[in-house]
Amino acid sequence: MLGTMAGVFVALAYITLALHSHANAATDSAVWQNLPNRARVVSWPR
Repeated sequence: MLGTMAGVFVALAYITLALHSHANAATDSAVWQNLPNRARVVSWPR
């Protein structure tokens, strides 16, 4: 269970970094300003 959760966390972190590496600063800041809490990340838009 713990291993699976760790794997999911690493995958999400990798995807997030990959998306941000292709996003400009304005889009990046706008996206994170629209995520007031970590729970919103679960319903990530696109």
